[in-house]
Amino acid sequence: MKKIQAYSIIELIVVMLISSLVMSFCYAALEFTTERNRAFEQKQETLFEHESFLNQFQKDLLTCNYIAKNGSNIILYYDTTSREYLFGDSIVVQINKQALSFKVRTGSPEFYFLKEPQNIEKGYIDQITIPFIILAETKEVNFIKTYGADVLLSIDHERN
Repeated sequence: MKKIQAYSIIELIVVMLISSLVMSFCYAALEFTTERNRAFEQKQETLFEHESFLNQFQKDLLTCNYIAKNGSNIILYYDTTSREYLFGDSIVVQINKQALSFKVRTGSPEFYFLKEPQNIEKGYIDQITIPFIILAETKEVNFIKTYGADVLLSIDHERN
């Protein structure tokens, strides 16, 4: 009769124990990598949203005729239309009857007026400072609108 060579039950248990330890380390490393990747993607999405808002606001600021303040909101006036930037938990841009939303956290914008008209709530602005809250840091961004003489004269003419 031939003797059959096989592993003992203790050897099989030791192999299973070692392989389960290796697999648990691999699973922990996979979880850690997945969590870091998710955090990185959220950070990238937040930065992209801020960059999208900054690009849109700068483009609107350059092309508008003049700017006015309504509470803590900003209104950009064009020849025939206007855009209102509403600051809250996120920034909403109202363009005619449509709304464009940015998931951007900000503090209250500060306005530096070119002139202060009789109506205190509305004013013409030449500098806006908006504090952005990006990844637990607050960064202030300055936007400056320069007016040509023709625009300033037309604003004075509209008010009179």
